[in-house]
Amino acid sequence: MSQPLRSALVGVLCLTLSLLVAAAASAQEIIHYTYASHGESWYQHLKTMAERFKAETGIEVNVIQSTGNYQEQVLIMITAGTPPDVTDFHPQLGPTLIGEGLFTDLRPYVERSGLDLTQFPPITIEGLTAPDGTLWGIPANLYPVVTFFNADMFAVAGLPTPIELGEDWTWETFRDSARRLTVDRNGDGQPDQYGIEGRITNRWEQQVHQAGGQWFDRLVFPTESRLNTPEVLEAVRFITSLMHEDGVVAPTSGFSIWPSVGNVAMTVVDGPGAIGTYWQGATFAWDVAVQPKGPASRAARVNPDGFQILRDSPNKDAAWRWILYLMGSVEHQLEFTAATGRLPSMRDAMLRYDERLAIELPPNWMAFFETAFDPNGYAAYVVPANILSAMNSQMSQVWNRTISPEDGLQRAHEVVSALLAEFNQ
Repeated sequence: MSQPLRSALVGVLCLTLSLLVAAAASAQEIIHYTYASHGESWYQHLKTMAERFKAETGIEVNVIQSTGNYQEQVLIMITAGTPPDVTDFHPQLGPTLIGEGLFTDLRPYVERSGLDLTQFPPITIEGLTAPDGTLWGIPANLYPVVTFFNADMFAVAGLPTPIELGEDWTWETFRDSARRLTVDRNGDGQPDQYGIEGRITNRWEQQVHQAGGQWFDRLVFPTESRLNTPEVLEAVRFITSLMHEDGVVAPTSGFSIWPSVGNVAMTVVDGPGAIGTYWQGATFAWDVAVQPKGPASRAARVNPDGFQILRDSPNKDAAWRWILYLMGSVEHQLEFTAATGRLPSMRDAMLRYDERLAIELPPNWMAFFETAFDPNGYAAYVVPANILSAMNSQMSQVWNRTISPEDGLQRAHEVVSALLAEFNQ
């Protein structure tokens, strides 16, 4: 890091810490340190709700937006003895804080308040639970990953859509559809339209779960690699066959399903957050469906953004009241959805997702609900970044055909196993 950048970061953190110290002087003031990458609409909604919360409870919420590395900044604040009261991490964002037990266990607060955890998809509660049983966060919104498809392309090709296929929407029909939707219109030997977007390898763990496997022995702070198992190999072979044998996976440059480009028929890596950003004003018919069924299931990633209370917060009761105010009722979850476009986390709010949105939803938007509550789904892996980086470094050689799936997975297994042993010692 350059000296000017380091100085700027220190200045920002000193300002933040001074605000925290000032806030700590009052028992009726709490700090919500929010992750900037959640977006401006998230930040503005928190500020609006904070004004209402103060009017109703007398508790002031100082909402501060992060700059730079969110996890590092929170750790600096904790070290300085001025932790924020509330944060909004998702599972992959804060493994260090989770692993070191720096979040409060929210189960006692849930039990005292009567918050019904059955309203949330079970896999999201699992994703926010540490191996020791600590409930380190409460879901604020969800990102279930589904199939997005260009319905006009299916119609031109005379193909049934993933929705029309119903239970027959499987790896086999996914592959067959992709073959028929990959078109070389000018006869130059290079497709002008592809069946599948090139980002499929970004979430390749989905195909692993659909084949009945997992990367590791558990999602949260794993102890063993499962990268050398038959299920993982089956999933990787499926993806590489789509890429290299069939030639139906688009290059990552110049091709996209999003309406701004519109030359790819399907993607299986996006969720509801993509709709407001990329899909408004589409000039072609489009829709969403559940994931294609693999040998075992239609497993999809369902990532929960959540709210936490820091272990060292001096205002835990007030912080819990604030969290409950934000997401503990259907009405407030729908207000959050109206402000941000995000999918609410509670079942009863999710079923009313379409009521207050200013954006156009796909006709089959209930696929998000179905995916969120699919018991075969999973939340994001909570794994140290260096382990994921080492694994993906090996797998990039598989995707570009430098090494075979068998060799790549064995190498990844060996590297990851060594790193996991070091992490867990």
